[in-house]
Amino acid sequence: MCQRVITAVRGEEEAKPDAIESLLKAYEGRITFEVRSANTDEGKQASEKYAFGDLRHGLVALDKDGSPLFTLPGHNYGRDKIVEKLEGVLK
Repeated sequence: MCQRVITAVRGEEEAKPDAIESLLKAYEGRITFEVRSANTDEGKQASEKYAFGDLRHGLVALDKDGSPLFTLPGHNYGRDKIVEKLEGVLK
């Protein structure tokens, strides 16, 4: 069982499924990803819970007990920053 959960709330207009799919494959078995649309009730609740604010979408890593390890609101941080953060939570 993976001990880290990454919740990605994505805005439909910014959605890049190929980018998300490549991360899912690269970290398969080490990190559990939960991808939600910002336009669903579940996505809106996650956006509020993790304080994405007006951006309404972003990325949050949770420890096995559900405690946030990091949040990245929005989407303007690039793949390198995401990979850096993901590798950090795996240490």
